[in-house]
Amino acid sequence: MVWDETGILEKFPEGGLRPRRRGGRRRLRWGYAGPAVADGRVFVTTGFTTRPRGTERAVALGRKNGRVLWTREWEADYSA
Repeated sequence: MVWDETGILEKFPEGGLRPRRRGGRRRLRWGYAGPAVADGRVFVTTGFTTRPRGTERAVALGRKNGRVLWTREWEADYSA
């Protein structure tokens, strides 16, 4: 395996990490996967349900400002 990343912490600083941005929180609800970051965007999958049906969605957020860039939603059937 090759690791090309730089600036990765070896350990957390005493007192913990400091957030770079606060406010403008997005209510994303539950999801099956963690976020992915690429090309200055954060991609997450989320959903909400009214059993046995629900809606799932993919959301792209701006990495620096957290603004929603786009969303795609689709119906899901959880009865199976």
